[in-house]
Amino acid sequence: MWFLYNCLISMTERGVMKLPFRSSKINLFKEGQKHVFELLEKKIDPNSLYLWIHVSSLGEFEQGRTLIEYIKRERKEYKVILTFFSPSGYELRKNYPYADVVSYLPMDTKKNVLHFISLVKPAKAIFVKYEFWPNYLMELKKRGIPTFLISAVFKENQAFFRWYGKGYRKLLDCFTHIFVQDKESKELLDWINFSRVSICGDTRIDSVIQTKKNAKEIPLIELFAQNAKKHNRKVIIMGSSWEMEEECMEKYAKYRQKDIQLIIAPHDISETHIQKIMERFSFLPTLRLSKANEKGMEDMRVLIVDCIGLLSSLYRYGEIAIIGGGFRGNIHNILEPAVYGLPILFGPDHKNFPEAVELLQMGGAFCFREEKGMKQILDTLFENPSLLAQSGNYSSAYIESHSGGTERIMNRI
Repeated sequence: MWFLYNCLISMTERGVMKLPFRSSKINLFKEGQKHVFELLEKKIDPNSLYLWIHVSSLGEFEQGRTLIEYIKRERKEYKVILTFFSPSGYELRKNYPYADVVSYLPMDTKKNVLHFISLVKPAKAIFVKYEFWPNYLMELKKRGIPTFLISAVFKENQAFFRWYGKGYRKLLDCFTHIFVQDKESKELLDWINFSRVSICGDTRIDSVIQTKKNAKEIPLIELFAQNAKKHNRKVIIMGSSWEMEEECMEKYAKYRQKDIQLIIAPHDISETHIQKIMERFSFLPTLRLSKANEKGMEDMRVLIVDCIGLLSSLYRYGEIAIIGGGFRGNIHNILEPAVYGLPILFGPDHKNFPEAVELLQMGGAFCFREEKGMKQILDTLFENPSLLAQSGNYSSAYIESHSGGTERIMNRI
């Protein structure tokens, strides 16, 4: 099995490096892989002790960042090397100040693995959530380097738990300890007799708590929210919305436009998509944040956030959050609004997100499948202030009851 894998990964590396691509994302990845060892050889200090943390992309980075910041604060004997697989994660976090070295992960060929581990000489390695690179894991085990998997989620349809999964289960044996997010994941590992496992929850919860403490004040949005309160309107925040959520909200806003103000922070902030949102909500006074000023904010009803980096600070100004991605199988971060005690709505494709499932069960979140479903949920919340408040309290309670995972993990590492 691993012979075939090694052939495929080597062919993939050669193809990526030699073939031309139109995709800017693939070309960023290609350029990063081309210079990865040159960068590492410049930045790695051979006299330092490194703790290596690997994440796939931005979502996994958020799960790993609290550990990185804990290490820099409490484990000062270590330097931190942070690696990314995805260009979207690397490009946004390549200057992250709490990591001593930020790099792409060289592709998982035997040659690259030997070069990387020999160069970095990690004292310990931490992989986040779904990262199972066979050659890296087997080489780390061979060298006796303690290796951990954090914020992991396992599902019964994964290869580890199928009749053909014996080879895949050997990868799990490479981990010194696995920290899972939920009881179901632990039970699956118990079922295959893997005992080095603990339930420590999602470390992103500690991250959003810290982010809330350091949240940016945004005076123009504060003014927007104050105007809503003055006119007895609810502020609905659409976080990382896609077209389906925006289409549903367009219909709802036409029906209930006297009662709401919208802050829309779309996933796609390209000029084409921003213009499309402007046209979609043109029946209400609509403004882009980049064009806003205090005088013009007075009568605005829809505010479009056409920049990145503000979303986690926006939720403090809202009363209800609608999170995008639930019609695409990948809902965006619902913990960011939960930490502010907001009721949360999202689409139906959420089953792979334990926090979404649990918030639904608690009553802090609601699922809609179409515009009628969104309308029913929002109308119920608007017409029942006690339910609106109770739902927000459930979101806050979820955050409070699941915090502290970072410290529990670091006490074992």
